[in-house]
Amino acid sequence: MFFLFTSAGSIVLKDEKFNFRPQNYYIQNVAEGRAARNVVAILVQRNKKSPVSADLKNGAVKSVKNFLDRNLHRDTTLMPVLVTIKEFKITETRLPDGSVSGEISVFFSFSSQLSYQNKHLVDFNKVIHYKRLIGDPPNAETKLRGGLMEGLTFFNNWMKHSPRS
Repeated sequence: MFFLFTSAGSIVLKDEKFNFRPQNYYIQNVAEGRAARNVVAILVQRNKKSPVSADLKNGAVKSVKNFLDRNLHRDTTLMPVLVTIKEFKITETRLPDGSVSGEISVFFSFSSQLSYQNKHLVDFNKVIHYKRLIGDPPNAETKLRGGLMEGLTFFNNWMKHSPRS
């Protein structure tokens, strides 16, 4: 199962524990902030002429929230943080030589949630380009999970070194 699709064609994020424990915050919620709330993956498959679209099971917000709830320690006595998904997608195109060019875009905005207001803390924005052979699987789940974990690791390191934390 290359994409980790469910029978409905959705991508399912596999559980993977974070290698850190947040010390002064917890992720309280995840919000939608994408301008285009469409699918998270447009993937090239060997036997298909056109790229195939796929989304995270139950949508990006719910899928990311569930993944964080299961894999990142939560101590609700600490500062609550809102993660806003600004961009989270993989786009692939078939190249003339038969290989596949891919781009992973991850953009998360982090805010503290105190006294009924959100205070912007920091953004994580990264684009990764890759190339693969048409016969190699796109591994969309692994790439999306990796981008999510990298964004949260960035935020955790920022919180550790931020003068206001």
